[in-house]
Amino acid sequence: MNAMNLAFKLNVKLAWTQTLSLWRAGAIRVLVFALVLAVASITAVSFFTQRVETALNQQGSLLLGGDLAISSDHPVTDQFEKRAETLGITTVKTYEFPSMVVYGGANQLTEIKAVGPGFPLRGDLTIGQEANTGHVVKATPKVGEAWVEPRLAHLLGLRVGDEVEVGARKLRVSAILLREPSRGGDMFSFAPRLMMNAADLPSTKLIQFGSRVKYQLLLASAPKSIQNYFAQTQPELSRGEKIEDVRNARPEIKSALDKAQQFLGLSAMVSVILAMVAMLLSSLPYIKQSLDTFALMRCFGASQHTVLQVLAIQTLFIAFFSAVLGVVLGFCAQFVLANVAGSLFLDVLPPVTAMPVLVGILASLAMMFAVVLPHVWQMRNLTAMNILRRETLTESISVQVKFLPAALVMGAMVFWQAHDMKLALSTILAISILCVAIIIISYGLVSLTNRLFNQSFFSGSFGQRQVINSIKIGVLSLKHRFSLSTVQMIGFSMGLMVLILLALIRGDLIRNWQASLPLDAPNRFVINIQTSASWWSKSFL
Repeated sequence: MNAMNLAFKLNVKLAWTQTLSLWRAGAIRVLVFALVLAVASITAVSFFTQRVETALNQQGSLLLGGDLAISSDHPVTDQFEKRAETLGITTVKTYEFPSMVVYGGANQLTEIKAVGPGFPLRGDLTIGQEANTGHVVKATPKVGEAWVEPRLAHLLGLRVGDEVEVGARKLRVSAILLREPSRGGDMFSFAPRLMMNAADLPSTKLIQFGSRVKYQLLLASAPKSIQNYFAQTQPELSRGEKIEDVRNARPEIKSALDKAQQFLGLSAMVSVILAMVAMLLSSLPYIKQSLDTFALMRCFGASQHTVLQVLAIQTLFIAFFSAVLGVVLGFCAQFVLANVAGSLFLDVLPPVTAMPVLVGILASLAMMFAVVLPHVWQMRNLTAMNILRRETLTESISVQVKFLPAALVMGAMVFWQAHDMKLALSTILAISILCVAIIIISYGLVSLTNRLFNQSFFSGSFGQRQVINSIKIGVLSLKHRFSLSTVQMIGFSMGLMVLILLALIRGDLIRNWQASLPLDAPNRFVINIQTSASWWSKSFL
């Protein structure tokens, strides 16, 4: 065991020394830079989209007042509440309906909300003695009391301590309700809010046959319990019942996030494709120098297992340190994305988590091993003779097979970043068609040029003939190394294709968003404007 540990430590030290030597020689610099760019682009998008999605989930919970809400036009059945108790889920019932609130000789249509103890399950209530200052509380109005919004207090001239008539019951205004998490905001509320305790609701005698009441059962628990409850309850919903969770609490923002995430995913996909192409092309001198080094090791008696272990450790070193640098750059880049686009969704984004870091490291390992794996197979039978005679390298694999693992990893990256099966398949199909077209065009051009220079006689000065001969040598070189030349042309063409594709998608995305609005859509909305003041309201439309 001690001998094995000593041998492993020696291999690690040897792999580290060789990695530093390759870096100083410049054999892996382009490879490392390309890998860092790919990891940075992947992690930047992952960091940003995760922060926005987490924020939307949190805001969705605040908009619902819980993690889940069952809404109905009739009292929610007891089986839903009993199931929640069985799963250890906290519940609270609420009742919402419009009614008139009377104070003195004035009355006002109000959105009344009666809440049970424990409301809200997510978020906080902000109340105060005045409309300008308030404090956060984890409580509900006491029995016999009510909280009113500043708008209702202004319309009726209410102050804290006054009594209002709500149906057949009088309630004392004990606070001004400044913020309620389950309320979307005054922009979509045509009537001000009055919040009361659900225990006072029967004494008001407002809920009678035919009353328009929104019954709600709010639930909050761990995500797994909520998912199980949602899956069990949704098929059992009857007429007039619906279940909402944080995913559909803000569908318009969720749709915008999905489009932005898809566009950013395509942007990262462009970086991944370009980086993979650069890695494949820059890996050739790295592999060539590694072959010489490992063949020399075989001359000094190193076993095949030792050679492969050193290569694996060396690959891990390159992948890990490239991933660390890429994650750091991606972490910095996501702050730029958050400042530019984050304010379009939410004011403050939550902190990042460690998941994108893991994603970046795994992506780096996958891309690096996709480049090295074909050459590992070639090194299985590496002998000391290879240091003297290159042609003795047995089981030489073709260029196409060398690039097959990289192509598979690239395809997996496309599926992962596109977030859409149809889009990913379309992209892969387009890339495949491009590769076939480039091979056919390249073969045709090389063959045609070769025939042209071989069958034609060029007369002219010595300088002109020298230029023609140089071109002939270049054409012959392309023909001799047709596979590698084709891969290089495919790489450059693919990079140009995805850049053009990204530019076209960006333009189409912006045009689709603009086309969703009518040409004469107003940018201001004013309500409750009388006919005599219509001339004044036109300036806002």
